[in-house]
Amino acid sequence: MSTDEPAAVAGVHRHTISEHPESESVQAFMHRVVRVIAAAEEVSGDRARALEWLNKQGSIASFGHKAPFARKSAKGDGGG
Repeated sequence: MSTDEPAAVAGVHRHTISEHPESESVQAFMHRVVRVIAAAEEVSGDRARALEWLNKQGSIASFGHKAPFARKSAKGDGGG
């Protein structure tokens, strides 16, 4: 996964992800990602499958077969 998509979702420049991982925006985004991974693991029953889904190589029916960053909960707008 490149830094472009997570940076866009986090609302920061793509270089901020790698150059300033301590920033509040990056940390808030990472917190949401961890929650999304935990939910995906719980639903799928498998951490490897959850991580494949996060990297858009897998599919989880309970999440409507949507990419992780397309989900409201990944964006932090109260969707999960």
